[in-house]
Amino acid sequence: MTIRDYFEQIREIDTRIRIKQEQILHLKEIATRATSVIEACRVSGTYKRSKMANAVEEMVDIERTIERDIERLKRLYKEISGVIVQIDNESYRQVLTLRYLCNKKWEDIAENMHFDPRSVYRIHSKALEEAGRLMGKKIA
Repeated sequence: MTIRDYFEQIREIDTRIRIKQEQILHLKEIATRATSVIEACRVSGTYKRSKMANAVEEMVDIERTIERDIERLKRLYKEISGVIVQIDNESYRQVLTLRYLCNKKWEDIAENMHFDPRSVYRIHSKALEEAGRLMGKKIA
């Protein structure tokens, strides 16, 4: 795994959490539209669960995975923050913080720092090299 891949995990986990939160909102809509009773009812020898019960069960499962992802995100955020604060160059710290910890787009980073995007890409590359040097062999 490269240092960039390691840092990028924060953005990936954050995106995964947001998608799961959207799923929960969709399931809540389904559950509120359901008109059947929550309890299972006996239909032709089998139990048929209501749409609402199924939606609630799925929401609980998704919420559990979100909780696990949030815990992983917090650990990773703390590790990466610890590396970034050790970097002496302010521009390097700023680019890495905005990109990975604040989840900013390249254009927004360039605007925020008053640089053109190509300069931000160069700073980013150098910042990742410095972060990798500081981390040494800590990433697999």
